[in-house]
Amino acid sequence: MKKPSVLAVIFAVFTIFPQIAAAQNWVLSAVPFEYRSTSKTSGDSVRAAAEELPKLVLAELQGRGSRILEESEIEQKVLYDLRQERQELFVQLSGKIAEKDELFFAAGSAYGKKKLEKQKDFEIAQIQKQIEENLKKAANPLGAFAAENTKSSRKNQKIEYLSELRPGDSAQLAIYKDSAEELFAPRRDDETLDDFENRAVENKIDGIITGSIIERAGFLQATVNLVLYPGAKIECTLNDIGSMKDLGALAATLAKSLYPYVINSKPVKLRFEIFPAEAAKVARIYVDGATPQNSGEIDVQNGKHQVYIYAEGFESKSFSYSFTQTDEFVIQVKMPKKEIVRVALASANRDGDFYANAMPVQDKNDLSLDKGHTLGEFAGENGKSQFFMLDNQPGNKSGAEQSGKLNFKPITFNDSLLDFPAQIEKSRSDLYNSYAGLLISLPFTFFSKGMSIAMHNSYLYDRADPADVTHWKLYNYAFTTVSAAMGINFLYNVGRYLYMGNSLMPQTLKIAPQNQKYGDFMPANDSKIEENTTNSIDSNIEEN
Repeated sequence: MKKPSVLAVIFAVFTIFPQIAAAQNWVLSAVPFEYRSTSKTSGDSVRAAAEELPKLVLAELQGRGSRILEESEIEQKVLYDLRQERQELFVQLSGKIAEKDELFFAAGSAYGKKKLEKQKDFEIAQIQKQIEENLKKAANPLGAFAAENTKSSRKNQKIEYLSELRPGDSAQLAIYKDSAEELFAPRRDDETLDDFENRAVENKIDGIITGSIIERAGFLQATVNLVLYPGAKIECTLNDIGSMKDLGALAATLAKSLYPYVINSKPVKLRFEIFPAEAAKVARIYVDGATPQNSGEIDVQNGKHQVYIYAEGFESKSFSYSFTQTDEFVIQVKMPKKEIVRVALASANRDGDFYANAMPVQDKNDLSLDKGHTLGEFAGENGKSQFFMLDNQPGNKSGAEQSGKLNFKPITFNDSLLDFPAQIEKSRSDLYNSYAGLLISLPFTFFSKGMSIAMHNSYLYDRADPADVTHWKLYNYAFTTVSAAMGINFLYNVGRYLYMGNSLMPQTLKIAPQNQKYGDFMPANDSKIEENTTNSIDSNIEEN
């Protein structure tokens, strides 16, 4: 079993593990429904139904999944916070201006008034700057703008999000005060819409179910709205009819219709336009790793999805995106043809097997690889193996390659196949031993140093023999020398341990041009490789 690299060890030791943050909640509440009855005798029953029906709807929705957040919803939350901040800053600004005006009538020296006036001007300027920054953020609620950079042609780039929320994030559905029996107080007659919104936001409510019912001969016509806060956006309006004798059935029907809007899981159609046409014919589309589809139209749920597009002979494409805000997306994908590089692998000093991207190499003298980087492994007969990275970039194309033909490019892998795990284990042991030796030597050094100083001071007051002073000085020199040597040895072993750890990193091998020699190491089957190379240059090899 291979030991972890030193980079992984250092990362594990020095990384501070973050605390698991509590999941974001999306709080839903309801207000008593408005009601109207055509019968005086049923007025009390209708009034009771207007109180009971929203509670039953909340009970049906309680604890059922998570809501997918959209960009517009996050923007409204950010804009609300910024608006509240601006109002507070404006009140502060008005107060500071009033304080400055009062200085004109205040008693005191002219110098003192001038000094206070400058202080107020500074405070007013600071508040003005905060209001300007607030307005700048409000112009782009999802991200703050960077300062203009004269050296860059791109200005006002987003550098950070104003909110911790991101489009496509999910928030756990929760009920106001964790009780379906607890309705939110409706808007009072003397309460403005803004005041009601502020009251809802202060109670951390994200959505409120409102509605009205009309009674006709024992039946109820219910109209239900889902209103999002802040912003008071009506997400949906539903209508249904039920019996007053069975409010539970009516509530279940309403909740079932409301549920997709509450969790924001409305269906979304993805329409793919893949170029070129040859790639579109063989393309296979994976959404969240599900069974691949050849269709250019796929229906998914509203939210963030991982899309992977594969077409044989073309470079694959993958991306993650939050499909929200609309019910249809057109995705245009350009898939370049794969550039194939043919290489030959050869070991300079041992026999063994080659692996490329964890797959065994059948013919090491003729291996086709995609453009890019390939992780390889050479497993020697001695049971040792070593990883390497092939930098298989085709580079500048020759005239033959520009016409669609690729040439044979041999490389030589020079493997040392050292027992790196054993060497790292030995260097680790040496590191621990050197550290232990350093720690053991330090008490003797400190003690001898203290005794040397004490004896020297005692000698100055004629309380110690000169021979004792000399002895403790010699002891101190000796132990200090030992500690210094131990320290140097420890630092050497630290460097050696880091070096051995880094030796586990794969060596990078670049594919040499066709006219370049193999270097200092000639492969055992060099003649075979040269023959293949010559033949492949003379003949035209079709690109895969």
